[in-house]
Amino acid sequence: SYSLGPAGQLERYLSSQRPDLKFEVINAASVDRTLHQSMIYYLETISRFSPDIVINMDGYNDLFYGLMSGRPYGEIESRLGHYINLMNNVQSYKPYLMHLLNMGYRKYLHRFVSDRLKMQYFVAEDLDQEKYSLPAYKAVEGRFVASSQRFLQILNHYMAVLKSDKVDFIFSLQPILYRQINKQWSAIEDRMRRTVFSMGPGVQPELKDRFILMAKYFFDNYLSRAARHQVEKKGFGFLDLNEEIHHLKSDFELYVDYCHFTKEGSRAVAEILGQAVLKRLPSRP
Repeated sequence: SYSLGPAGQLERYLSSQRPDLKFEVINAASVDRTLHQSMIYYLETISRFSPDIVINMDGYNDLFYGLMSGRPYGEIESRLGHYINLMNNVQSYKPYLMHLLNMGYRKYLHRFVSDRLKMQYFVAEDLDQEKYSLPAYKAVEGRFVASSQRFLQILNHYMAVLKSDKVDFIFSLQPILYRQINKQWSAIEDRMRRTVFSMGPGVQPELKDRFILMAKYFFDNYLSRAARHQVEKKGFGFLDLNEEIHHLKSDFELYVDYCHFTKEGSRAVAEILGQAVLKRLPSRP
C-alpha cells in the first residue's frame, strides 16, 4: 500500500522533519519499468505535475533489459506482448505475479507450491560457486562496461530533460540482494542470496550466468562510480542505496526477495531518501 511503501514513508518522514513545509510524494513506480521508460513517462505524464524533485530508484530491471545487451529500447520492444498481457491482466500473466509474491516464503516456509512453478521460475544453486567468483566476473567486465554506455547516455538524456524543466533530481541505485556491498545479511537473506535466483522460463544458461555476474559485481566495480560522476557533474543528487544500507545489521530484515523491501525496509530506505531530499531544500525561515 502507499502508506507502507517507500513513497508514503517518505512523505511521513519529510513532514516530521520539516513541519514548516507541505509535502506531497507521488508514487509513479510501475512493474518492470526501466530508466529509459521513466524518462518517457516523465515527458508524457509526470511533467504535468510540475514536480520540484524527481527521485528515480533504478537498477534491477535495467540489468535484464539493457545493461547486458546495450539495447534497452530494442529489448523493451521485444517484450510488447508481455506489456499487452500486463495491461489486459490476462490469465497468462498471473503465474508470473505468483512467483514474485511467493518467492521468499516458498523456499523457507511453504512446501506446497507446485513443482511446475518451481521449475519455471526458480534457479536453486550456490551463487558462491567458482563460476560466479570475482575472477570469473573480471574476465567479462569489459563487455559489461561497453554495453552499459547506452544506459549512461540515457541517464544524461534524462538529466537534460529535467534541467530544461528546472526540476531537481535524485538518482539512486536501488538495493540489490546479490551485490557484494550490502547490509549484513540475515540468515534468510543470506540463504536467498546464495541459493535462490528468480528467472523466467526458457532463459539460456549462459545468459543466466552473465546476469548473475553482473548483479553481483558490476555495480560495485564500475556502474555506481560512473553514474555518480555523471549525476553529480550535472549538479544533481546521487545515492547508491547498497552503500547507504551498509550499516544495517543482520537482525534487520530489509529484503523479501532480490530487491523488494519489508515494511521496515521501506521505512529505512525512505529515511535515506528523505535525508537526501532535506539537503536539497531551502533553509528553515
